[in-house]
Amino acid sequence: KSRMWEVSSERSSALYGLSYKARCIEAQRGEHQYNRFLVGTLNLLEQNQIHQIEVSPDVKNVTRVAVYEHPNEIWNLSSSPYNKNHIITSYNTVPDHKASLWNMNENTHELEELAQFGYHDGIIKQFVFTLFFLIVRVLWNPIDQSNVATIDTHNIRLWDIGGQAVSCINVGELNQLTTACWNNNPYLKDQILVASGDSLSGHDIRQKEITFTIKRAHEQFVRDIDININNPYYLVSCGDDCKIKFWDQRNPETPLKVFTGHSHWVWQVKYNNYHRRDALLISSSTDGTVNLWNVSSLSYKNPKLSLDTYNTRTPDKLVKTYDDHEDSVYSITWSSCAAGPLDWTTFASLSYDGMVVINRVPEDVASAVLGS
Repeated sequence: KSRMWEVSSERSSALYGLSYKARCIEAQRGEHQYNRFLVGTLNLLEQNQIHQIEVSPDVKNVTRVAVYEHPNEIWNLSSSPYNKNHIITSYNTVPDHKASLWNMNENTHELEELAQFGYHDGIIKQFVFTLFFLIVRVLWNPIDQSNVATIDTHNIRLWDIGGQAVSCINVGELNQLTTACWNNNPYLKDQILVASGDSLSGHDIRQKEITFTIKRAHEQFVRDIDININNPYYLVSCGDDCKIKFWDQRNPETPLKVFTGHSHWVWQVKYNNYHRRDALLISSSTDGTVNLWNVSSLSYKNPKLSLDTYNTRTPDKLVKTYDDHEDSVYSITWSSCAAGPLDWTTFASLSYDGMVVINRVPEDVASAVLGS
């Protein structure tokens, strides 16, 4: 079951509502012709689902393409950048946590399990809650489609695409990992970044060495990390201290920049990884808002513009706050579509109550980033 709305003349966003709680939304990364997103539900007692939805090119309405039944509550969902119908989910079978590679059969609208990436069993405690949740991230290798990684609370586990274990890297003194990302730049293709508590670190998965460490990166838990695809040494992090921080891993002692604009935990932050659009970021928070940021000073510079002109036209700032949600916003994603000239400006957000909101970067902001 789902709730769908078309955008009204007073609203600049399109809405899609699920009848179940949900925590993860992902662009269908291998799909470049249509603005499509995947949403996984989180229902402990009933059958769960993955909703495949499509947004019109003008972001006026949302269409449900298919609903795929999933056997367990979905905590992570990662879409393949190589095959548009392949996804990895991590899910709770109580007390074990598992991750599986699925094929979304477009004809039958059924999930076909292709591989399973082992067992992650046990219980951890965070704050005053006991969580049966160990797989904190599932990651596709952004350079090599033959392997993936699962991140649990203590280890980086590497697998081949068929589900065979390749290696396991224990992070040593770091434990209770909260998030991770795989460096998407070919120059640092063997690096996975992880967050543990309030700290960040990089790990060379080939040499099994720590490449950098940032102690006390945030005052409280780090919730998300993302890499700037145009500069593999630049990263952004966010956390429970309500802050977004930008870092150069070669000089990790002090952040390059700090943004404050949320009133509660910042759960995710994402660079726009479309070609040379890294000046734009989105962030989501348990305060129920999504923020659009411009950080041109740390991004690719258009050679057509002088530095003075560039800084004047696109200053670092909070561009816009989107307050369409009525619950905590746990997940955000940029569209992977590249069919239209403004598709790269489209992004989606998901709140815990199952509400999906699709928005677009204001056209004047997009033009300034492009230098047109």
